[in-house]
Amino acid sequence: MISYYKGEFISSKNISINENLFYGIGVFETIRFNNKKMIFFEDHMNRLFSNDFFDLSTISKKEIYINSKKLIDKNSINNGLIKIIVLPLSENWNELEYYIFIRELPKIESSSATIIFYDEDKYPILRFNPMHKSLSYMGNFLAKKDAKKDGAFEPIFYNSSKIITEGAIRNIFFMCKFILNIRTIRTSRW
Repeated sequence: MISYYKGEFISSKNISINENLFYGIGVFETIRFNNKKMIFFEDHMNRLFSNDFFDLSTISKKEIYINSKKLIDKNSINNGLIKIIVLPLSENWNELEYYIFIRELPKIESSSATIIFYDEDKYPILRFNPMHKSLSYMGNFLAKKDAKKDGAFEPIFYNSSKIITEGAIRNIFFMCKFILNIRTIRTSRW
């Protein structure tokens, strides 16, 4: 078979892309690193390896860690993100491979960012379980595009129960500051 790839008509055998990428069949984790050190690597790997889609017993967390570290060291990026993608090699989902990509952190010009809330039912978001990230991200990016048009940095989704579920691209968490006001109260005996 001949395919058109990067401006050329070439034999499909010479294109070394796993076709499951085209189908969105795969899972991933994105891990931040600061000063070339990965943050919460083990937690991310535990989440990735807990999925029910693939048997990851043939892939080593230690090997992923070593290769991720080598990738960070080979690049001149001190602070950034690595994305680990796991895909089946064929229709037999027992044979797996993984890729690791690196990128810089996006530049944010302000210390604060505008968010916008969207009903997740209005976007085709594929979610098997909120903790597993599939490669099917079209709904998330459509919301991201709409948020930009609406003047926001990141869309935050809520479900039919009006509960916040996730950000389109980024994780969401809340920091709360509690102030405890302790007063001395005199008690008297009755």
